[in-house]
Amino acid sequence: MAGGGAPSRRDRRVHGTTALPLSVVSAPVTPSAAVVPMRALAKRPRLTTLPPTPSALLPQSALAARLAVLTPAQLTDTLLRMASSMPGGEEALIQELPPPDMNATAAALTALNDDIVAHLPRRGGVPLFNEVAYRTVSTRVLNFRRELTARAVALERASAWTSCLEYCRTARAVVTEAVVWDTPHHNRWRGTVDGCLRRLAVKAATRIVEDGCLDMDGVELWMDLVDEYGEECPEVVDILEGAIARQTEGPR
Repeated sequence: MAGGGAPSRRDRRVHGTTALPLSVVSAPVTPSAAVVPMRALAKRPRLTTLPPTPSALLPQSALAARLAVLTPAQLTDTLLRMASSMPGGEEALIQELPPPDMNATAAALTALNDDIVAHLPRRGGVPLFNEVAYRTVSTRVLNFRRELTARAVALERASAWTSCLEYCRTARAVVTEAVVWDTPHHNRWRGTVDGCLRRLAVKAATRIVEDGCLDMDGVELWMDLVDEYGEECPEVVDILEGAIARQTEGPR
């Protein structure tokens, strides 16, 4: 705006059709005015994520620092080459690998879900779930759905059957928190993901029983799984309950 004249067309366009006073435009944005309402309006239960472990906060060794900057492909290639020279080969190394970190998985999936909510258009501060809102975040919804199924496929390929059951529980919890759109057609992805998780859970439970991995020393864990899958996937319950009953009764 030149001199003291009327605001130019460009100045008016910054805030729609009406130019706001500089004191309003430059007013600082406080957390209570911006961040808190966004989270409060979502009104969704949050998955509990663990803080970094103390070991992650300690100074890294030279090896740890080098490993931290490698890509997953480089790490995989390095481990495979090392395994080829180990007694027992790859099978011996597999026994030393930790199970997948489901807390990190939950955090990653929750972050994708939160990203969708954060980019929803709002009216009067209230998020919208109509057709326009869906088109605004449709790419993010697609990425969220693909990540859910991609992680399931990766665990299945790894034959990490106990982790598969844990992942199905984790993924279901995240999907429960996801936005429900006004248009039913846009919610069909839930059925697709649910079918994927259900199939994986049944296969995982079947393989755990067939492979003799149902360790009765940890029977409480299996009973917890039975309770949690009771309504969501009765097929898993039937498989695990039958196996537990056979092992507790012993040979006849």
